[in-house]
Parts: sequence; structure tokens; C-alpha cells
Amino acid sequence: MTKDEAAVALAERHRNIDTETLEIVRFLSDDEDDEREPIKLMEVSPATISTGQIDAFTFAATADFPYRTSLAVISPEEWALARQGELPLPNGWTWDRLVPLYRAKNLTHG
Repeated sequence: MTKDEAAVALAERHRNIDTETLEIVRFLSDDEDDEREPIKLMEVSPATISTGQIDAFTFAATADFPYRTSLAVISPEEWALARQGELPLPNGWTWDRLVPLYRAKNLTHG
């Protein structure tokens, strides 16, 4: 499984767990070919509590999932603030190379 395929599979798995998820995006870096560079996913869900900051939690690779992963789950309000530049992204995450992996149908916010 390639890193790209793994990112899609992980997003699908998380979407099936939290059916309220509105969006899942992947943040790419210039070091994506480095095996130490984690897959960085941000999930937007109204089921999470707003904290006023974006915290990413990083998980080690395992036998079942061979890539390190950093995951941030944020509220729709935090997503809007982040997109407007009012809420900083986690260290090492940039808007430069954003890959949408899921977006709820009929979603109108940006």
C-alpha cells in the first residue's frame, strides 16, 4: 500500500467511525517521500468540542498501518477560523499542498 492509498483508506475508516464528519483533508509537505514524515489528516466534525486551538496527535507506524500519522479533529467553527488565518495550524502544517479526501454532500461552508 502506498502512502497515498493509506491516507485515503485511513480517511475512509475514520469517516465510517464518525458519520458526522463534514470534511477530511490531507496536508502534504515537501518531505512526503521521507518515511519519517507522517500522513497529516485534519477532520472537521461537529461531534468534537471546540478548544480554540488545533492539536495534532501523532501515532507510530504499526504492522497493520505502516505509516506514521498525525491527526487533528476540529469543529466546523475552528475550520472556518483556520481557513481565515485566525487559528494557526500545527507546526509543520501548511496550506500550500492541501488534498481534499472527503467532503459531505450539500456542504455549503468553506
